[in-house]
Parts: sequence; structure tokens; C-alpha cells
Amino acid sequence: MRFRVEHTLLRENLGLIRGSGTVKVNGKNRVINFSGMVTGHGSTRGSAAGSFFPPTSGTAILSADGLALAIHARGQSITLRKDRCGNRPPVASIVSLANGAVLALGRTYWFRGEVTDPDDSVFPLQRKLFTSNRDGVLGGTISNLPKGLAIRTSGLSAGVHTVTFKATDSGGLTATRSITVTVKSDKPEPPIISQPDSSDALVASGDIIFEGKSWDPEDGNLTGTSLVWRLKPAAGDTEDSLERLQLVWTVRPLNPEGSPVVFQTTGTEASHIFTTGRRQGTLYEVSFSAKDSGGLTATSRLRVYVRAFPIRPVPRR
Repeated sequence: MRFRVEHTLLRENLGLIRGSGTVKVNGKNRVINFSGMVTGHGSTRGSAAGSFFPPTSGTAILSADGLALAIHARGQSITLRKDRCGNRPPVASIVSLANGAVLALGRTYWFRGEVTDPDDSVFPLQRKLFTSNRDGVLGGTISNLPKGLAIRTSGLSAGVHTVTFKATDSGGLTATRSITVTVKSDKPEPPIISQPDSSDALVASGDIIFEGKSWDPEDGNLTGTSLVWRLKPAAGDTEDSLERLQLVWTVRPLNPEGSPVVFQTTGTEASHIFTTGRRQGTLYEVSFSAKDSGGLTATSRLRVYVRAFPIRPVPRR
């Protein structure tokens, strides 16, 4: 038995179908033509006609797993099953992204699914797709693979998504695999530098304490390595005192802004000992950055002037 079906979608769960097929009756192939109206998800009502029977009305209902089609006509029923035709089902997997991934709104990510099948060596593009329970079919830059599909997209809306990769083999058997990803839309609040203040008189005579805090709408109060302090000479100031700086923790020389880093550390509180041989002192820029679990960041900056020690008295006139 073979059938070819065409459908026209009018709106969700409503459309027209038509097709033709061949059935072997008493050793001979007989042609059947049919047409109908979709009456719901997986169900249709219409009529069929063939050279060996008059036009007949009936219904057809597809099972929830898509494997069985129950046809009712002329007071009788017949069930056609895909899994009784010797076709073995495919197996789908999602290799990227990882289940539970947290994504930043508006950024671009690759989703990649793979399918294996003992009977089919190639899966055409029209038999593979990614969908989201929030956004529908995923669009973007598509990379069609012989047994897989990769989509580069930045269009996921904010919220929790169930992303499903679906592949259908040449016999009509379908395999799916799903993961959950969360798309975050809110950056952390701008970090607050509690101390020092730009108006404070800082002297290179001992520890200078840096304190700050940051709050994120999804993660709450950020702590530890989510908070990064950086200190460097302010733009336009010279750097001849860098080698005379004493550090109270290990220097991490990484600086994404490309300028020399005097120190970098993490946490809500940091301290630093300044020593400078410059009579007039040095102007520094303090940056305090916060990063949430979705990778979104916010940064606050402050300029402080550190005076040399000992302080030279102002001559009396």
C-alpha cells in the first residue's frame, strides 16, 4: 500500500488534504483518490473513491505518537502503522547547546542536533527542524548537515525555553530530543562603590580600602568572582611610579581594556597599599565590574587622587 498526500494549511489545526494511493486487491493494484478537511490536530474527515468501489465518506485519525493512522469508512475500520513496515526509527540528539544553559538576550548562539538511523544515510533539510515552546520554529543562519542540523540564532525571547530538535526518516518515523535553556534579559544593577569617594584625601601611607556591592534582578546580591576590581593610572597621567607600587595580593595582569593594570582582584572588598615617589601624587581610575550568571556585565568607575607620603608641608609666606 502506497499513498501520496498534499495539504493546504488554512490556520492552526485547520486545512485541506488530498492525495492518491495504490492498494493491492486480489493480486491487482487498485488506485484510490481521497480528499478531506482537517478537523483537529491529527484528525480529518473526507471522502475516497476508487475504481473498485463507489465514493465513500469517512474519517482518519492519527495517533499521538504519529505511528498509527485509524481509518473509518463504510461501517468498518482499519489501522495502518508505520512501525509494522520494517522501518526502524531514528534517534535524535542535541550536541549544542548544553541542557540548562543560561543565555544572554540578543546574543548569538549555535544550536546543533544530530540524528542516526539504521536505514537512512542522509536526512534532507525539510525533515529536520529546531523549535521552541515559546518562539516556535527557530530561524537564523542554517547549516544543513547530512545527518544533522545547526542553526545560528540571536532571536530567542527572554524566559525559559524548551528547545526541541526533530528529525523524520524516509519512512515517516520521527525522533525528538529536547533541552531547556534560559534567556536572561536584565543586566546587573550598576555596581555601587561605597568607598573611597572621589573627594576623599588619599595618602600613600598604608592600606586604602575599596568596598562595593552589586545586585542582579535574577541572581540577587552578587559576590566572589562575580565582582572584579581593577585599578590603573588614569588616562593622561604618567606611569613612572608603577614599579614602586607594593601589592597585597597576587597580580593578575589580564586587562580587557589594554592599559597597564596596577591591581585586579575579586569580591565585595579589596585593599591596596600605595607607595609613590612622585611629589605630586598619582591620579588613578578604579573600575568595579559585576557579571551575572547569564554573562551580562555592568561597570562603575571612579577616579581617585593618591598623594605622596610624607606630605610636604606648604611653605609659609
